[in-house]
Amino acid sequence: MMRALACLSLLLLCAAAACPPPAPDDAGPGDAGPEESFRALLDEEGDVTELMGADGTVKYLAPVAGVEPRAPLFESCAFQDTMAFPFHLPFLNSLPGGDDLDFADYIALVLQRETRAWWGGEVWWRPELAHPIGGAPGVLAYTLYTEDSPGNRLIADDVRAVFAVLTACAPAFAGKLAFVPVSNEQRQTALQAQGELSADGIAVIIE
Repeated sequence: MMRALACLSLLLLCAAAACPPPAPDDAGPGDAGPEESFRALLDEEGDVTELMGADGTVKYLAPVAGVEPRAPLFESCAFQDTMAFPFHLPFLNSLPGGDDLDFADYIALVLQRETRAWWGGEVWWRPELAHPIGGAPGVLAYTLYTEDSPGNRLIADDVRAVFAVLTACAPAFAGKLAFVPVSNEQRQTALQAQGELSADGIAVIIE
């Protein structure tokens, strides 16, 4: 019963979110244990294949610079086993210190600016694409979860911050990262900021 109520609450919250935030199945169980449920680094290209879910993406959570680290991830990036844990919340619940987190906590800690502790989104490997800045083949595309509400919408500095943390946490993909906006609101921001981000060495792909 509680799980059903949680799913209903999430559906209502998702209506206000700007990116694919957690789906109703975010209440579902995962099968992997904490010790094998994520990697803190992507240090080989094959890591993406090993971690990706059925849709070919890997869910990630990454610490927000300047925010006090907290359980269950503290200062670690987490590229989760997305086949075993297709959504963020059950993954966090599986880790020591994360079992008490609920949907409201997740929204506050990942989607809302004032209380955000972790950046959240997805990465996937696009070997057929040429990098928009470097030109070499192969792009690690990444999204960023935001909420389409006042004070929480995407800004260019969010893209800069996530680019910086993913550069550190995905060394196998140095020079291959590209941000992909995934909502109309995010696309508008990305279009406006694409030139300045490119000047900073941050690629943006608008599809």
